[in-house]
Amino acid sequence: MQAGVTVDVSQVVRALNAAQRRQLPYAMRNALTNSARVAQAEVQAEMVRAFANPSRFTLNSVYAKPAYLHDQTADVHFRDWAPKGTAAGKYLRPQIYGGPRDQKPFERLLQQTGAGRFFIPRPGMDPSTTGGMNRGQLVKVLSALRVMRDPHQNASRTRKSRGVRRNETYFAVQPGRPGLKAGVYRRGDDGDVAVILSAIRQPTYRKRFRFYEVSRDTMRAAFPEQFRRAMEHAMATARE
Repeated sequence: MQAGVTVDVSQVVRALNAAQRRQLPYAMRNALTNSARVAQAEVQAEMVRAFANPSRFTLNSVYAKPAYLHDQTADVHFRDWAPKGTAAGKYLRPQIYGGPRDQKPFERLLQQTGAGRFFIPRPGMDPSTTGGMNRGQLVKVLSALRVMRDPHQNASRTRKSRGVRRNETYFAVQPGRPGLKAGVYRRGDDGDVAVILSAIRQPTYRKRFRFYEVSRDTMRAAFPEQFRRAMEHAMATARE
């Protein structure tokens, strides 16, 4: 996803003298880039307004693509990759457009258990430092349920678990089972059972993150002043 605006500077160009026209490509490059950077900061501020405690990964996923002399365009983009998990541009899409969200990678794996297609964490699931699900615990759950893509990562039925959760076991409950609702459960060493992931219907979101509106409005508003500054700098540093 990307957001940008078209700038018409034809009237400005007619008012420039010869020296200013020579510096125009440099001024445009800097003005467009700086306008996109202003928009990037405003989009990040919009994330804070739209979401409760967005993670640093989410905030840093938006970036300004700079303009160049040979490519006089600058945009605000979302990074389309993630070292682990799902890229922000993908999981934020329902928040930008509205509508149902796609399955997350761990949900596609849990679907193999028959417990459901979509899940939400419960208090028994430890939060991460950013407020999401604890990845270490989630990996242990997937391994214990033997649904990891790499069979070597699945826990052996005889191998003892290690770490702070070495005495815990996990099991999945399919819809229709008496007594327990569909989801994933943890059984502690005292025998107590607690739900950690509840199966739910496919979530549908209303549009609440104004990515395109904020990006475009900010770039349009920022460009005149950024162009003025960029032209002054271009003229001040122009070679004789």
